[in-house]
Amino acid sequence: AVLKQMATYLRSLERFKVRVEKTTELILPTDQRLHQDQTVEIAIQKPDRLRADFQNLSGGRQLLYDGKTFTLYTPEPNVYASAAAAPTIDET
Repeated sequence: AVLKQMATYLRSLERFKVRVEKTTELILPTDQRLHQDQTVEIAIQKPDRLRADFQNLSGGRQLLYDGKTFTLYTPEPNVYASAAAAPTIDET
């Protein structure tokens, strides 16, 4: 219920930023447990701007949206991919 309330509130805003810190636990076939931490910072400005910065031990990535294109950029090894996008965030 709390997550639904938060999502409804965020959808009502024209612009906002959120920061997420998460840990994923991987259990290997040997029962060894590995933890991977990740931080994600997301900035949205409706109707057509989004930026998400992902950071973990293996490096970072950026997801950008400008109302025309989605672009995923990885600084190391300096690669990116782009795809056409709907004109507004709500349509994507």
